[in-house]
Order: sequence, then C-alpha cells, then structure tokens
Amino acid sequence: MVQAQPPPDLKIPASSSTVDISIIDTTSYVGKLPAAAFMEPAMPGFDELSAPCFAFMIKHKPSGAKNKYDTLIWDLGVRKDFENAPITLVNRLKEGNAIIKTEKDVATILKENGQDLNEVGGIIWSHYHFVTKLPPIL
Repeated sequence: MVQAQPPPDLKIPASSSTVDISIIDTTSYVGKLPAAAFMEPAMPGFDELSAPCFAFMIKHKPSGAKNKYDTLIWDLGVRKDFENAPITLVNRLKEGNAIIKTEKDVATILKENGQDLNEVGGIIWSHYHFVTKLPPIL
C-alpha cells in the first residue's frame, strides 16, 4: 500500500483574521470521468469518478469600510450551458461519454438566497479546465 505523504509546510503566518465559509450546492453533477485525471496513484478497480460539484462563498469579516472584496466565490460548478464551454473540453467529455448535469448556475442560486451579486468581489477558479487547452489525460 502507498503511504500518504505529509503535507508541505506552507509557511502561513499566524493571524487573528477569520472568514465565514458557506458551501453552495451548485446543482452540478459529473459522472463517468476518468479517475486517473483527478487523482493518483491509481487505485485498481476505481476507474471512473462520479461526483456532485460544490462551490464556496468566502466572507471576510469587515474590519472597517465595506469592501466588495470581502466576499469571494470559490469555483462555479459546471456551467448551465455546458455545450458553450471551451470546445476542447466539450469534445473530450462527449468523446468519453461523460455525464454532465446542471440545473442552475451559481449566480441564480446566490440571488435566490438573498446574495447581492454586486457585493461579490471576485471568483477564484481552483483548476484550469476553464481554458481551451487541456492536458492529454482528459
């Protein structure tokens, strides 16, 4: 069995600042994706990955004047109009018979839950499938 490696020392300085984090059910689901594209080492018998997609709202506690960058969104799930994503991604997922389901986009979910989109200062994308060129493993 492969032993897990210890996490690297990120050298994050001590801080008294905290944030509130909320999980967002993006209504996105992906299925039949090659597990090797997302994790290693390979696990025998675990060839496909199927999972819901979540996003997160990060709210910094204001320490003075209100700043729109006090609210950030981490990821957006799968876009509702998946067919209009970068063509390289769409073609590879279709060729692999991936299952992609999305009921709503994150902006709609946020508005339905009382979040003013003008108060969101930025979106952090955690991975790079939002660009047009993908690595050969996908």
